[in-house]
Amino acid sequence: IRCALLASGTCNGHIYNITNGEPILLKQTVRKLVTDLGYPYHGKRLPFGMVKMYAYLLERFYKVFSPHKEPPFTVQSVGLIAKDQTFCIDKARKELGYKPKITVKEGINNVVKHWKH
Repeated sequence: IRCALLASGTCNGHIYNITNGEPILLKQTVRKLVTDLGYPYHGKRLPFGMVKMYAYLLERFYKVFSPHKEPPFTVQSVGLIAKDQTFCIDKARKELGYKPKITVKEGINNVVKHWKH
């Protein structure tokens, strides 16, 4: 946000991906977070179609019985975590002068320290 505020007015209304620019697999991130918190990691692969259908049914259930609450996961969230994603931050670097400040490892360490505190 700071980079966008300090950039020239030509970036107004543009969309930028902001990450640390470091590709890392979701499974590795979750495993590191869980084990660093001191829990055993029991990652399991589930069939995408089955989980997507369950999410769809959850959405319908919540819509009828808890319309003011969001289900624990949705079809959209299942789709987002089903595949590893790496976003290009070249535009933010070029137009905003954005420079990542910490690595994924440092970020996870900060989260773990905060959660343990």
